[in-house]
Amino acid sequence: MIHDEPGALVSWLLTPPSKLFGAVARLRGHLYDASAFEIVDTEVPIISVGNLTAGGTGKTPITSFLTDEISKRGIQCAIVSRGYGAFEKGTAQVPNDGSTKTAQRFGDEPSWLAKRHPSTPVMIGGKRPESVEYLKTHTAFATADKRIIVADDAFQHRRLRRNIDVVILDATEPGWHYRPLPLGRMREGFDALSRAHFIFLSKTNLGEPEQLAWLREQIKPFRAKVIEFTSAIGSFSALGSEAAIGLPGTRVVLASGIARPSTFETSMAPFATVLKHFIFKDHHAYAAQDLSMIEREASALKAEAIVITEKDAVKLGSWQSQIPVYVSRLQATPQSDLGAFFDAVDKAVARTER
Repeated sequence: MIHDEPGALVSWLLTPPSKLFGAVARLRGHLYDASAFEIVDTEVPIISVGNLTAGGTGKTPITSFLTDEISKRGIQCAIVSRGYGAFEKGTAQVPNDGSTKTAQRFGDEPSWLAKRHPSTPVMIGGKRPESVEYLKTHTAFATADKRIIVADDAFQHRRLRRNIDVVILDATEPGWHYRPLPLGRMREGFDALSRAHFIFLSKTNLGEPEQLAWLREQIKPFRAKVIEFTSAIGSFSALGSEAAIGLPGTRVVLASGIARPSTFETSMAPFATVLKHFIFKDHHAYAAQDLSMIEREASALKAEAIVITEKDAVKLGSWQSQIPVYVSRLQATPQSDLGAFFDAVDKAVARTER
């Protein structure tokens, strides 16, 4: 995947496959619309939370936020995910222990969600209908009177019938990302938003005003209700602890393996001076030499702490660093009322309430 905007020569080379990718994506969508492909109705209410582009859009913090809010309404929630990067390839329930082994086996994002929401069963598997069938028969979810499933990263997984489609657009993504793969990062064009019921604009406090204005213009033609979210670090905890505490000083280094490392740096700016950011690829599996290098260079810089993300923390629980390691806890906060969204949730649940 391209990480920087392609130059003129690369753009020229990638334009034909990019056009082909866009055409195939549109054809696939038309075939689903025409019922040429099977759509599986699991008879369980489902919210799809997805995006148009590949890579991080702030989807996981919003999935976590929605899970909390739905649970507060007395509805048993469950999460089904593909489990990107997981060693486990079949349908499986993710343990909520937050251990490094669990993250390696089931993927970092599902493991973090399972740890963050211990009362919410989290499933992984490439065939999401199979994950739903498992939930219907093998967990406490099966006996709940009120229940709903959040299908993570499922906007393009159209084989699974859903009641509510939420699409997240990231205000920090540059405009060139909105070209079809591989020239940009688009899985589907903006016309796919005709399927969406809600559009969530994430990280609106971190993006460039011009890009945010451009995004708002792109989504104006669609019927979906638009809700904007800000993103900020709400608290910190020592690695291996859940207790919220403050940072021990103002000189820190960062380490992350996430899709948008720049937003991590921006979010840390109010709390500390960032001496260096050790950036690894998204979903990076940390080796012992990685941790030794981070600690060695942090020591040379006289850093008072190493700060990591929650997504990385599930892979680093056994790290015994001589420099304190702190986990930043990101919060997604809606900037307008979510009443319409929860009305839709209540209606979906009521149809199948027992």
